[in-house]
Amino acid sequence: MIKISIIVPVFNMVNTIGYTLDSILVQRYKNLELIVMDANSNDGTKELLEARKEDFKILISEPDNGQYDAIQKGMCLATGEVVSWLNADDVYFPWTLNRINFFFTKFPHINWVAGLPGFLDSSGVLSHLNTNLSARPQSSIQKGAFRKGIFGYLQQESMFYRKSLWDKVGGLNLDYKLAADFELWTRFAKEASIVSVNIPLSGFRIDNNSRSKQLINIYENEVSKIFSKLGNKNRMIRFISKSRFLNKVVRLLIWKNQEVIFYSVSQRKWCLKKVLRPISTISFSNLKLEF
Repeated sequence: MIKISIIVPVFNMVNTIGYTLDSILVQRYKNLELIVMDANSNDGTKELLEARKEDFKILISEPDNGQYDAIQKGMCLATGEVVSWLNADDVYFPWTLNRINFFFTKFPHINWVAGLPGFLDSSGVLSHLNTNLSARPQSSIQKGAFRKGIFGYLQQESMFYRKSLWDKVGGLNLDYKLAADFELWTRFAKEASIVSVNIPLSGFRIDNNSRSKQLINIYENEVSKIFSKLGNKNRMIRFISKSRFLNKVVRLLIWKNQEVIFYSVSQRKWCLKKVLRPISTISFSNLKLEF
């Protein structure tokens, strides 16, 4: 059983941090290293964490320079073979860690995986899944094409990767306060391809009061700066960003070779195969429902 390190950065999230932690601990994964990085919360989060400190391998409560600073510090402490971080209002599903152990053990050449995107409503209840097993081409990620208006963002919560990959690229670029994850994927993609997994691994909470919603314009500005630094032109963006419908259709029409992990019902086993898949995580039938 491989050692998995999960970093949970948190600041003033007393209403949701318990659900996030429970989604990890309920799995009873025996070789888990849970590292909680609290930015000296003052809303009751710190006290809640102190009361549960026996649940964590490491609990640090101290001021930091933002979420990514906390994640970077946590990753420096992590000793797991496979790592990820989970924000303090999102969740893993009950099978996530055991499946991650299985995938990285059964397919030792893989360095980076991502599951089907899952989403929660503001109360933390699953609202929808994007069920199309999609291609996430290494070259497209490297060029920053997985962003709003092109191929859509990669869901950070559903990603797991070997610590060696994180170390090789040097972790997060702390010059970015909100889009450091987007920039990190472009550097990951210089070293490794992402393998798409045909099950959901996490749920991202959609809440209008969340930090990601309130600071969306600043986030998009950082993404645009990163995208420009990668030397990209805007012609494709102008074309497929003309309408939400057009953007969704274009994603369905672009197919790329991609390594995927899926469960074969006929063979009754998990398989890894390189196949042509569309860029889109939403199927045509679900697209018809939306429009």
